[in-house]
Amino acid sequence: MNQLLRYCLILGLIVFFSSKQTVSSQESAQSNKTGFSFRSAGVSAGWYKPAMEYWNSTYFTDHYWENKFNGAFSYSIFFELNLINNLRLKTSGTYWNEKVKSGEIPVSEVMGSEQLTTSLTFISIDVIYRLGFLAFEKFSPYIGLGGSFVLVKNKLIRSPEGLVEKELTNQGQDVTGTATAGIERKFGKHFAASIDFRYVFGNYTQEMTDGNNIVSSHPVSLSGPQIGINLYYVLK
Repeated sequence: MNQLLRYCLILGLIVFFSSKQTVSSQESAQSNKTGFSFRSAGVSAGWYKPAMEYWNSTYFTDHYWENKFNGAFSYSIFFELNLINNLRLKTSGTYWNEKVKSGEIPVSEVMGSEQLTTSLTFISIDVIYRLGFLAFEKFSPYIGLGGSFVLVKNKLIRSPEGLVEKELTNQGQDVTGTATAGIERKFGKHFAASIDFRYVFGNYTQEMTDGNNIVSSHPVSLSGPQIGINLYYVLK
């Protein structure tokens, strides 16, 4: 959490000094518009690699898994609202899913295998700031800060079926933070595309129940990089 606050402070200072520079340089009328209005809607595809530290560094190692979480594709739909000057509000829904197979391992004193599938659904709100003083041609750099409500769903399959060593909670939820940097290019009046780098901060708590019905809790890190390509239909 302290690391997240430091990043928020740094990006906040960047936004502040960028806005001062924007005013002093007297940007074009477009960049200085004010008003609350619908800006755009779009879709996004990218790659997200969360740390998944409990699974990768503890569970998979202790149970001799051959594989681990290495990242997977993510897909989003989003809407944007113009706020004031170069600020806009982005709301989005993102889905990510990755499946990990153990290979042949000992399970409940016999040889078997396990397969863990984790799905994450992010409901996000981000404040995006256009760095107008760095804009060139039709390219506009931007930065942003945001937060997400995350729904977590796990599915663990064991083979042969019926083996019980540990059971995990099937679903849960938590909150994460996000820092974003990217660049957008317009194509004509109503279309645009961008590429951005996002870093997600946060974790969720995974509960495990062993064969003696003893419940243990483990923080699973969702922190990690996310790269995305976004396509927009722009109204304003």
